[in-house]
Amino acid sequence: MDEKNNLYLNDLEVIALLVGNMVGIGILSLPGAVVKDAKQSGWISVIIGGIYPLVFGFLAMYLCRKHSDENILNLSKRYFGNIVGNLLNIIFLSFFAINVIAVVTGFTNVLTVYGTPFLKPLKILLVITITVAYISNLGLKTIGRINKISLFLIIALNLLLLSALRKGNYLNLFPLFGGGMKNIISASKESAFSYGGIEIIFLIYPYIRNKDKLKSIIIKASSITIAIYTWITFATIYYLGHRFILKNIWPVLMLTESIDLPIVNSFRLIFLFLWSIVMLKLIVNNYYSVIFIFKDVFRNKIFKNVHIWFIPVVVFSGVALGNEIQRRELLDFIIPKITIFNLFYVLLIAIMSALKDKNMNKNSGKGIDK
Repeated sequence: MDEKNNLYLNDLEVIALLVGNMVGIGILSLPGAVVKDAKQSGWISVIIGGIYPLVFGFLAMYLCRKHSDENILNLSKRYFGNIVGNLLNIIFLSFFAINVIAVVTGFTNVLTVYGTPFLKPLKILLVITITVAYISNLGLKTIGRINKISLFLIIALNLLLLSALRKGNYLNLFPLFGGGMKNIISASKESAFSYGGIEIIFLIYPYIRNKDKLKSIIIKASSITIAIYTWITFATIYYLGHRFILKNIWPVLMLTESIDLPIVNSFRLIFLFLWSIVMLKLIVNNYYSVIFIFKDVFRNKIFKNVHIWFIPVVVFSGVALGNEIQRRELLDFIIPKITIFNLFYVLLIAIMSALKDKNMNKNSGKGIDK
Protein backbone atom coordinates (compact mmCIF):
# COMPACT_ATOMS: atom_id res chain seq x y z
CA MET A 1 0.00 0.00 0.00
CA ASP A 2 2.84 2.39 0.85
CA GLU A 3 4.57 1.67 -2.46
CA LYS A 4 1.38 2.35 -4.36
CA ASN A 5 0.81 5.55 -2.40
CA ASN A 6 4.26 6.79 -3.39
CA LEU A 7 3.17 6.76 -7.03
CA TYR A 8 0.48 9.32 -6.27
CA LEU A 9 1.00 13.09 -6.37
CA ASN A 10 1.00 15.02 -3.10
CA ASP A 11 -0.71 18.41 -2.73
CA LEU A 12 2.33 20.56 -3.57
CA GLU A 13 3.17 18.46 -6.62
CA VAL A 14 -0.36 18.88 -7.99
CA ILE A 15 -0.32 22.64 -7.33
CA ALA A 16 3.07 22.90 -9.02
CA LEU A 17 1.92 20.80 -11.98
CA LEU A 18 -1.17 22.96 -12.53
CA VAL A 19 0.77 26.23 -12.20
CA GLY A 20 3.52 24.80 -14.40
CA ASN A 21 1.04 23.89 -17.10
CA MET A 22 -0.60 27.31 -17.10
CA VAL A 23 2.49 29.53 -16.98
CA GLY A 24 3.82 29.24 -20.52
CA ILE A 25 5.78 30.97 -23.25
CA GLY A 26 2.83 33.34 -23.67
CA ILE A 27 3.80 35.14 -20.47
CA LEU A 28 6.59 36.89 -22.39
CA SER A 29 4.05 38.46 -24.76
CA LEU A 30 0.93 38.63 -22.56
CA PRO A 31 1.30 42.36 -21.71
CA GLY A 32 1.34 43.16 -25.42
CA ALA A 33 -1.83 41.13 -26.00
CA VAL A 34 -3.86 42.90 -23.30
CA VAL A 35 -2.64 46.50 -23.68
CA LYS A 36 -3.68 46.46 -27.32
CA ASP A 37 -7.28 47.04 -26.17
CA ALA A 38 -7.10 47.78 -22.44
CA LYS A 39 -3.99 50.01 -22.63
CA GLN A 40 -2.65 50.83 -19.14
CA SER A 41 -5.52 48.85 -17.58
CA GLY A 42 -4.29 45.58 -19.11
CA TRP A 43 -3.32 44.11 -15.74
CA ILE A 44 -6.97 44.37 -14.65
CA SER A 45 -7.96 42.31 -17.72
CA VAL A 46 -5.51 39.63 -16.60
CA ILE A 47 -7.25 39.36 -13.21
CA ILE A 48 -10.66 39.01 -14.90
CA GLY A 49 -9.25 36.34 -17.24
CA GLY A 50 -8.41 34.34 -14.12
CA ILE A 51 -12.02 33.15 -14.10
CA TYR A 52 -10.95 30.61 -16.77
CA PRO A 53 -8.92 28.25 -14.54
CA LEU A 54 -11.49 28.53 -11.75
CA VAL A 55 -14.32 27.38 -14.06
CA PHE A 56 -12.37 24.33 -15.24
CA GLY A 57 -11.11 23.72 -11.73
CA PHE A 58 -14.59 23.52 -10.22
CA LEU A 59 -15.75 21.22 -13.02
CA ALA A 60 -12.80 18.96 -12.20
CA MET A 61 -13.83 18.99 -8.54
CA TYR A 62 -17.33 17.86 -9.48
CA LEU A 63 -16.12 15.00 -11.69
CA CYS A 64 -13.52 13.92 -9.14
CA ARG A 65 -16.16 13.81 -6.41
CA LYS A 66 -18.45 11.66 -8.58
CA HIS A 67 -15.79 9.51 -10.27
CA SER A 68 -12.59 9.73 -8.25
CA ASP A 69 -10.88 6.81 -10.00
CA GLU A 70 -11.95 7.55 -13.57
CA ASN A 71 -10.39 10.33 -15.63
CA ILE A 72 -12.22 12.22 -18.35
CA LEU A 73 -11.07 9.80 -21.06
CA ASN A 74 -12.82 6.88 -19.34
CA LEU A 75 -15.95 8.94 -18.69
CA SER A 76 -16.10 10.05 -22.31
CA LYS A 77 -16.10 6.42 -23.48
CA ARG A 78 -18.57 5.41 -20.78
CA TYR A 79 -21.19 8.01 -21.74
CA PHE A 80 -20.71 8.19 -25.53
CA GLY A 81 -19.37 4.75 -26.41
CA ASN A 82 -15.90 3.84 -27.64
CA ILE A 83 -16.16 5.36 -31.11
CA VAL A 84 -17.63 8.78 -30.27
CA GLY A 85 -15.89 8.88 -26.89
CA ASN A 86 -12.48 8.23 -28.41
CA LEU A 87 -13.14 10.77 -31.15
CA LEU A 88 -13.80 13.42 -28.49
CA ASN A 89 -10.69 12.28 -26.65
CA ILE A 90 -8.57 12.69 -29.79
CA ILE A 91 -9.80 16.28 -30.19
CA PHE A 92 -8.93 16.83 -26.52
CA LEU A 93 -5.47 15.37 -27.27
CA SER A 94 -5.02 17.97 -30.03
CA PHE A 95 -5.11 20.74 -27.38
CA PHE A 96 -1.99 19.35 -25.70
CA ALA A 97 -0.31 18.55 -29.04
CA ILE A 98 -0.85 22.14 -30.21
CA ASN A 99 0.62 23.38 -26.92
CA VAL A 100 3.73 21.22 -27.41
CA ILE A 101 4.29 22.53 -30.93
CA ALA A 102 3.47 26.14 -30.00
CA VAL A 103 5.75 26.25 -26.95
CA VAL A 104 8.63 24.39 -28.63
CA THR A 105 8.46 26.79 -31.60
CA GLY A 106 8.09 29.93 -29.48
CA PHE A 107 10.86 28.80 -27.14
CA THR A 108 13.14 28.15 -30.15
CA ASN A 109 12.37 31.60 -31.55
CA VAL A 110 13.27 33.30 -28.25
CA LEU A 111 16.53 31.35 -27.97
CA THR A 112 17.42 32.04 -31.61
CA VAL A 113 17.04 35.81 -31.13
CA TYR A 114 18.39 36.28 -27.59
CA GLY A 115 20.22 33.14 -26.46
CA THR A 116 21.83 31.01 -29.17
CA PRO A 117 21.80 32.92 -32.49
CA PHE A 118 24.78 30.81 -33.65
CA LEU A 119 22.63 27.63 -33.69
CA LYS A 120 20.18 26.77 -36.44
CA PRO A 121 16.53 26.52 -35.30
CA LEU A 122 16.36 22.89 -36.53
CA LYS A 123 19.12 21.83 -34.14
CA ILE A 124 17.45 23.61 -31.22
CA LEU A 125 14.10 21.99 -32.08
CA LEU A 126 15.65 18.52 -32.21
CA VAL A 127 17.50 18.89 -28.91
CA ILE A 128 14.43 20.27 -27.09
CA THR A 129 12.01 17.66 -28.46
CA ILE A 130 14.25 14.63 -27.82
CA THR A 131 15.05 15.87 -24.29
CA VAL A 132 11.36 16.37 -23.56
CA ALA A 133 10.47 12.92 -24.95
CA TYR A 134 13.04 11.30 -22.66
CA ILE A 135 11.87 13.16 -19.52
CA SER A 136 8.19 12.45 -20.23
CA ASN A 137 8.99 8.70 -20.10
CA LEU A 138 10.13 9.01 -16.48
CA GLY A 139 6.51 8.97 -15.26
CA LEU A 140 3.98 11.29 -13.64
CA LYS A 141 5.54 11.24 -10.17
CA THR A 142 8.92 12.38 -11.52
CA ILE A 143 7.22 15.06 -13.62
CA GLY A 144 5.40 16.24 -10.49
CA ARG A 145 8.71 16.61 -8.65
CA ILE A 146 10.24 18.52 -11.59
CA ASN A 147 7.26 20.89 -11.55
CA LYS A 148 7.72 21.41 -7.81
CA ILE A 149 11.32 22.58 -8.36
CA SER A 150 10.20 24.71 -11.29
CA LEU A 151 7.49 26.39 -9.18
CA PHE A 152 10.10 27.83 -6.81
CA LEU A 153 12.13 28.93 -9.83
CA ILE A 154 9.12 30.74 -11.33
CA ILE A 155 8.47 32.54 -8.03
CA ALA A 156 12.16 33.48 -7.71
CA LEU A 157 12.25 34.91 -11.25
CA ASN A 158 9.15 36.99 -10.57
CA LEU A 159 10.62 38.31 -7.31
CA LEU A 160 13.79 39.35 -9.14
CA LEU A 161 11.68 41.51 -11.43
CA LEU A 162 10.60 43.58 -8.40
CA SER A 163 13.49 45.89 -9.28
CA ALA A 164 11.29 47.23 -12.11
CA LEU A 165 9.39 49.16 -9.41
CA ARG A 166 12.56 51.11 -8.73
CA LYS A 167 12.98 52.31 -12.31
CA GLY A 168 9.43 52.47 -13.63
CA ASN A 169 6.99 55.36 -13.66
CA TYR A 170 3.67 55.18 -11.78
CA LEU A 171 2.14 57.57 -14.33
CA ASN A 172 2.24 54.68 -16.83
CA LEU A 173 -0.62 53.09 -14.84
CA PHE A 174 -2.97 56.07 -14.90
CA PRO A 175 -5.77 56.78 -15.40
CA LEU A 176 -6.53 53.44 -13.74
CA PHE A 177 -9.53 52.54 -15.92
CA GLY A 178 -8.33 54.63 -18.85
CA GLY A 179 -8.73 51.72 -21.26
CA GLY A 180 -12.50 51.74 -20.69
CA MET A 181 -14.48 48.90 -19.10
CA LYS A 182 -15.62 47.56 -22.48
CA ASN A 183 -12.02 47.26 -23.69
CA ILE A 184 -10.86 45.84 -20.36
CA ILE A 185 -13.47 43.06 -20.60
CA SER A 186 -12.58 42.48 -24.26
CA ALA A 187 -8.87 42.16 -23.43
CA SER A 188 -9.68 39.68 -20.64
CA LYS A 189 -10.52 37.13 -23.36
CA GLU A 190 -6.92 37.36 -24.55
CA SER A 191 -5.62 36.81 -21.05
CA ALA A 192 -8.03 33.90 -20.46
CA PHE A 193 -6.32 31.88 -23.19
CA SER A 194 -3.01 32.34 -21.36
CA TYR A 195 -4.44 30.31 -18.46
CA GLY A 196 -4.95 27.35 -20.77
CA GLY A 197 -3.27 24.22 -19.45
CA ILE A 198 -5.30 23.63 -16.32
CA GLU A 199 -7.14 21.04 -18.42
CA ILE A 200 -4.46 18.55 -17.45
CA ILE A 201 -6.31 18.19 -14.11
CA PHE A 202 -8.94 16.05 -15.89
CA LEU A 203 -6.23 13.49 -16.70
CA ILE A 204 -4.41 13.41 -13.37
CA TYR A 205 -7.05 13.73 -10.64
CA PRO A 206 -7.28 9.92 -10.17
CA TYR A 207 -3.56 10.05 -9.26
CA ILE A 208 -3.91 12.69 -6.54
CA ARG A 209 -3.18 11.31 -3.08
CA ASN A 210 -5.51 13.65 -1.15
CA LYS A 211 -8.52 14.02 -3.41
CA ASP A 212 -10.54 15.55 -0.58
CA LYS A 213 -8.21 18.57 -0.77
CA LEU A 214 -8.76 19.15 -4.50
CA LYS A 215 -10.75 22.36 -3.92
CA SER A 216 -7.91 23.86 -1.90
CA ILE A 217 -5.35 22.69 -4.48
CA ILE A 218 -7.23 24.26 -7.39
CA ILE A 219 -7.82 27.58 -5.60
CA LYS A 220 -4.14 27.78 -4.60
CA ALA A 221 -2.88 26.87 -8.09
CA SER A 222 -5.24 29.35 -9.76
CA SER A 223 -4.40 32.11 -7.28
CA ILE A 224 -0.64 31.65 -7.76
CA THR A 225 -1.02 31.72 -11.55
CA ILE A 226 -3.29 34.78 -11.48
CA ALA A 227 -0.80 36.53 -9.18
CA ILE A 228 2.13 35.70 -11.49
CA TYR A 229 0.39 36.87 -14.65
CA THR A 230 -1.03 40.00 -13.01
CA TRP A 231 2.33 40.96 -11.50
CA ILE A 232 4.23 40.42 -14.78
CA THR A 233 1.70 42.49 -16.74
CA PHE A 234 1.54 45.21 -14.06
CA ALA A 235 5.35 45.45 -13.82
CA THR A 236 5.78 45.58 -17.61
CA ILE A 237 3.22 48.39 -17.96
CA TYR A 238 4.76 50.22 -14.99
CA TYR A 239 8.28 49.95 -16.40
CA LEU A 240 7.66 50.43 -20.14
CA GLY A 241 4.27 52.07 -20.56
CA HIS A 242 1.59 50.60 -22.83
CA ARG A 243 2.74 52.42 -25.98
CA PHE A 244 6.27 51.06 -25.84
CA ILE A 245 5.01 47.55 -25.03
CA LEU A 246 3.21 47.41 -28.38
CA LYS A 247 6.53 47.93 -30.18
CA ASN A 248 8.08 44.76 -28.71
CA ILE A 249 7.44 41.12 -29.60
CA TRP A 250 8.46 39.90 -26.12
CA PRO A 251 8.04 42.97 -23.87
CA VAL A 252 8.64 41.06 -20.61
CA LEU A 253 12.25 40.46 -21.66
CA MET A 254 12.72 44.24 -21.56
CA LEU A 255 12.06 44.06 -17.81
CA THR A 256 15.32 42.20 -17.36
CA GLU A 257 17.12 45.45 -18.15
CA SER A 258 15.86 46.83 -14.85
CA ILE A 259 17.99 44.32 -12.92
CA ASP A 260 21.54 45.32 -12.04
CA LEU A 261 23.77 42.64 -10.55
CA PRO A 262 27.46 43.01 -9.67
CA ILE A 263 29.87 41.33 -12.12
CA VAL A 264 26.98 40.30 -14.43
CA ASN A 265 26.96 42.33 -17.68
CA SER A 266 23.50 41.23 -18.79
CA PHE A 267 20.91 39.64 -16.52
CA ARG A 268 18.85 38.77 -19.59
CA LEU A 269 21.05 35.76 -20.37
CA ILE A 270 20.71 34.46 -16.81
CA PHE A 271 16.95 35.04 -16.98
CA LEU A 272 16.74 33.15 -20.28
CA PHE A 273 18.76 30.23 -18.89
CA LEU A 274 16.50 29.89 -15.84
CA TRP A 275 13.38 30.48 -17.93
CA SER A 276 14.52 27.72 -20.31
CA ILE A 277 14.16 25.23 -17.46
CA VAL A 278 10.61 26.46 -16.85
CA MET A 279 9.74 26.14 -20.55
CA LEU A 280 11.20 22.63 -20.82
CA LYS A 281 9.03 21.57 -17.88
CA LEU A 282 5.94 23.02 -19.60
CA ILE A 283 6.67 21.13 -22.81
CA VAL A 284 7.22 17.93 -20.81
CA ASN A 285 3.80 18.33 -19.14
CA ASN A 286 1.99 18.68 -22.45
CA TYR A 287 4.08 16.01 -24.18
CA TYR A 288 3.28 13.57 -21.38
CA SER A 289 -0.45 14.40 -21.78
CA VAL A 290 -0.31 13.67 -25.52
CA ILE A 291 1.34 10.29 -24.95
CA PHE A 292 -1.05 9.48 -22.07
CA ILE A 293 -4.18 10.14 -24.15
CA PHE A 294 -2.78 8.51 -27.29
CA LYS A 295 -2.01 5.27 -25.47
CA ASP A 296 -5.48 5.27 -23.92
CA VAL A 297 -7.20 5.77 -27.28
CA PHE A 298 -4.99 3.49 -29.38
CA ARG A 299 -4.28 0.35 -27.42
CA ASN A 300 -2.96 -1.53 -30.47
CA LYS A 301 0.71 -2.54 -30.22
CA ILE A 302 1.37 -0.88 -33.59
CA PHE A 303 1.06 2.48 -31.84
CA LYS A 304 3.03 1.43 -28.77
CA ASN A 305 6.02 3.69 -29.49
CA VAL A 306 4.33 7.05 -29.99
CA HIS A 307 7.62 8.97 -30.02
CA ILE A 308 8.55 7.55 -33.44
CA TRP A 309 5.87 9.64 -35.12
CA PHE A 310 5.29 12.49 -32.62
CA ILE A 311 8.90 13.74 -32.47
CA PRO A 312 9.06 14.28 -36.29
CA VAL A 313 5.63 15.96 -36.19
CA VAL A 314 6.81 18.43 -33.51
CA VAL A 315 10.11 19.18 -35.27
CA PHE A 316 8.55 19.52 -38.74
CA SER A 317 5.76 21.78 -37.37
CA GLY A 318 8.36 23.85 -35.52
CA VAL A 319 10.31 24.43 -38.74
CA ALA A 320 7.12 25.26 -40.66
CA LEU A 321 6.04 27.76 -37.98
CA GLY A 322 9.49 29.28 -37.54
CA ASN A 323 8.22 32.82 -38.02
CA GLU A 324 6.98 34.20 -34.68
CA ILE A 325 4.29 36.34 -36.30
CA GLN A 326 2.95 33.35 -38.23
CA ARG A 327 3.01 31.25 -35.09
CA ARG A 328 0.90 33.78 -33.19
CA GLU A 329 -1.55 34.28 -36.04
CA LEU A 330 -2.14 30.53 -36.25
CA LEU A 331 -2.58 30.27 -32.47
CA ASP A 332 -5.00 33.23 -32.50
CA PHE A 333 -7.07 31.26 -35.00
CA ILE A 334 -6.89 27.81 -33.35
CA ILE A 335 -6.79 28.41 -29.58
CA PRO A 336 -10.23 30.11 -29.19
CA LYS A 337 -11.86 27.23 -31.06
CA ILE A 338 -10.12 24.46 -29.13
CA THR A 339 -10.85 26.28 -25.87
CA ILE A 340 -14.56 26.39 -26.68
CA PHE A 341 -14.43 22.67 -27.50
CA ASN A 342 -12.69 21.89 -24.19
CA LEU A 343 -15.37 23.76 -22.24
CA PHE A 344 -18.15 22.05 -24.22
CA TYR A 345 -16.47 18.63 -23.82
CA VAL A 346 -16.03 18.90 -20.04
CA LEU A 347 -19.47 20.45 -19.48
CA LEU A 348 -21.15 17.75 -21.54
CA ILE A 349 -19.51 14.98 -19.51
CA ALA A 350 -20.40 16.76 -16.24
CA ILE A 351 -24.03 17.06 -17.40
CA MET A 352 -24.13 13.40 -18.43
CA SER A 353 -22.76 12.45 -15.02
CA ALA A 354 -25.41 14.56 -13.25
CA LEU A 355 -28.23 13.08 -15.38
CA LYS A 356 -27.07 9.55 -14.67
CA ASP A 357 -27.08 10.23 -10.93
CA LYS A 358 -30.55 11.72 -11.22
CA ASN A 359 -31.86 8.65 -13.05
CA MET A 360 -30.27 6.34 -10.49
CA ASN A 361 -31.95 8.26 -7.66
CA LYS A 362 -35.31 8.02 -9.41
CA ASN A 363 -34.95 4.29 -9.94
CA SER A 364 -33.88 3.68 -6.33
CA GLY A 365 -36.86 5.78 -5.19
CA LYS A 366 -39.29 3.63 -7.20
CA GLY A 367 -37.77 0.53 -5.65
CA ILE A 368 -38.47 1.82 -2.15
CA ASP A 369 -42.14 2.62 -3.00
CA LYS A 370 -42.70 -0.92 -4.12
